Amino acid sequence: MTTSFATDADVVARVLIHVRDSTTDLGEPWFEPVSNYSDAARFQAELTALRRMPTVFAPAASVVEPGDYLARETFGVPLFVSRGRDSRARVFRNSCRHRGAAMVDGQGCTQALVCNYHGWSYRLDGSIAHIPHADGFPDNIADERALVELASCEANGLIIVAGSDGDASATSTGLDAPQLLLADTLAGHRLVTTTEEELPINWKVLIEQTLEGYHIRSAHRSTFYPVQYDNLNVIEFSGMHSRVTYPYRNIERQATVSPAERRLRGYSTTVTHLFPNTIVSTFPELTLVSLIDPLAIDKSLITTFMLTTAAPNPDGEEFAPDGLSLAAEGAVEDTKMSLAVQSGFRAGANDTIVFGRNESAIGHFHRNLDDTLGAGGVDASAATPVKLTP
Repeated sequence: MTTSFATDADVVARVLIHVRDSTTDLGEPWFEPVSNYSDAARFQAELTALRRMPTVFAPAASVVEPGDYLARETFGVPLFVSRGRDSRARVFRNSCRHRGAAMVDGQGCTQALVCNYHGWSYRLDGSIAHIPHADGFPDNIADERALVELASCEANGLIIVAGSDGDASATSTGLDAPQLLLADTLAGHRLVTTTEEELPINWKVLIEQTLEGYHIRSAHRSTFYPVQYDNLNVIEFSGMHSRVTYPYRNIERQATVSPAERRLRGYSTTVTHLFPNTIVSTFPELTLVSLIDPLAIDKSLITTFMLTTAAPNPDGEEFAPDGLSLAAEGAVEDTKMSLAVQSGFRAGANDTIVFGRNESAIGHFHRNLDDTLGAGGVDASAATPVKLTP
């Protein structure tokens, strides 16, 4: 399996050929049954499979200092990450070991993890520090009731949890290794803000909207289209993961630059899909890490971490990274189109959704999802791709 994507020089060279020839990367077409977006049994099978898979929990930049914590739900399971005094990030089930109350909420920093219900307190490594009126409990209860930690690892600026059902090891699954695909994408970044948005859209539609540039001219006429090409992308695969490069028109300037000096940052937006539900999007001074969690067949939660390489302003006012307004406006337009797709499922016009050869990253996503469900004993044969006649 490929462990890294192509170099900047190689991708720029491919882009320049596409610009010259008015072409784009092509792959296999894919036909996805509409029922796979609306069938309750299929959705439950997906949720069960996703909970067993390693996935990104948060950027490491969200918990920088000892005591920093972040709580969120992963595939419906409440978890939180905390940076220990040993600088290690640990992921725990967000539940006190006494009565099960949530330990933390949102983001913050603390010297000890204290349950607000009865005051049970835990060290940052999850071990019990203090039980009020401990004589009311069995001897050695503290040895048995540490916070429940899940296998996790930290790689290339991301905190990866092995699986929210706790059955896997992050390192044994190899999810830490594919993060090398990001190279130095998140290096030197700091967290600016974290947002959450709940949308009445199937989670797979939200993944799909990020993985093709076929819609640039029609859906982003006044935002992305003036600075990017329509239907011109470089698509790369590595195992279950993919990267789509959306070049800016200024990339043509690099035709006169030596290959060693050619760069993608500032000349393109790259979208890396870390299977199953993480999207990492780059802009000149901005990187968005978006985690798409299914809540129901037609409901999803998008948690977006905005990171930047730009330094804070000395006066304390937050600097707006280059590309922020463009990304925000483009996201609104994408959501509008995804809402239209979700609505269209109910029209009954299509038995399948067709993704063309120029949308092959989406077919790659669905193929891997089907394989994942099949490995878990779910029959995904209905989603077998139908090849178009050349």
